[in-house]
Amino acid sequence: MGYKFSKGNQIIGDLSGSDDSNRNTGIDFEEDYISLRTNDNDVLVVSGSTVGIGTATPDYTLDVAGDVGIDQNIYHNGDADTLIRFNNNQIILKAGNLTLITAEKNSSAPHEVTINDGSNNVDFVVKGNGSNEGNPGMKFDASTNKLGINGVGTPDHELHVDGAIKNTGAVYRKTREVTSFPYTVANDDYVILVAGSGSPRVIDLPAKASNEGRILIIKDATGNAQSNNIELRPDGSENIDGSSDKLLGTNRIAVTIVCASDQWHIIGQH
Repeated sequence: MGYKFSKGNQIIGDLSGSDDSNRNTGIDFEEDYISLRTNDNDVLVVSGSTVGIGTATPDYTLDVAGDVGIDQNIYHNGDADTLIRFNNNQIILKAGNLTLITAEKNSSAPHEVTINDGSNNVDFVVKGNGSNEGNPGMKFDASTNKLGINGVGTPDHELHVDGAIKNTGAVYRKTREVTSFPYTVANDDYVILVAGSGSPRVIDLPAKASNEGRILIIKDATGNAQSNNIELRPDGSENIDGSSDKLLGTNRIAVTIVCASDQWHIIGQH
């Protein structure tokens, strides 16, 4: 079999498949334009500096008019640890090798969308339009596990809201039954039921510096006239109602106290 060949510029017209009687499968050559056609459709087009798949008029460097199948990863050029990964029933978004978002359909409900799936120091921030108390609209601080809402960028409590909170259902707070003394109030205590006996039974209050606005209810839960006093003891040199401590000597007594910027205050007693 012989071959014809030549050197230099060639002028080539459109090409059609020899076995295609309808001449609708071939290559179309035009100025700055090449189209690969099958069944009279433009399957692959090079138009100037753009490439089209499934379209004869690509608008972008790569323009795909239809679905794209990916076995696993889409990478950012020159940055191999920034990518979108596709696994079975799972999509992972990574930047700088930090797993920022994982969306996953589990074998059974519930399914999950996880922010900061790598447990790194990655904050989750939602910005608004700057209205009300400004941005951020919401921020979860990963280093402290605290959530700020309505302009609170550095939350100083587990939930820190700058503004009113509306609730239409029940609000449940932790109730602690205390039988050993002295007892130091924990971060999640709200109602403290004091049992047992002592001389007196001491409840150590937390420092006011990080508890301003906090409310505690302390109750004598023994019901025994011989159970002796309950002593509320502020932190260090701090005070409660102007004193270094507060003795509760009435059987079944309950007091409500609140932490202010200056000291703890008793706001209710019965």
